[in-house]
Amino acid sequence: MSEKDQCVLKERGEKYGPIEPMWTTIGVKQWANFSFLWQKCCDQGREPTSQELAHLAAMNMQDVKVVRSIQDPTYDDNYVDGRNYWTIGERVGSGD
Repeated sequence: MSEKDQCVLKERGEKYGPIEPMWTTIGVKQWANFSFLWQKCCDQGREPTSQELAHLAAMNMQDVKVVRSIQDPTYDDNYVDGRNYWTIGERVGSGD
């Protein structure tokens, strides 16, 4: 790992807290989202469409911002990004 990478990880750790609990929480949330979508599609006898997967990706990014905002509720970037991920999800979910 480069010195720059180590510096970025250190800065993010100071901002968002320890890597392990945050990314474990995000992983659990995102796995639940994927499992829910997969089951919905399986119940309909099909695989998820690219549109559904794009929507899921936007919602999963929004989950990252939710967890980060819990760590630091004063960091406005999480809310701005979170709102934008909702907008992206809405657009790709509706086929725009």
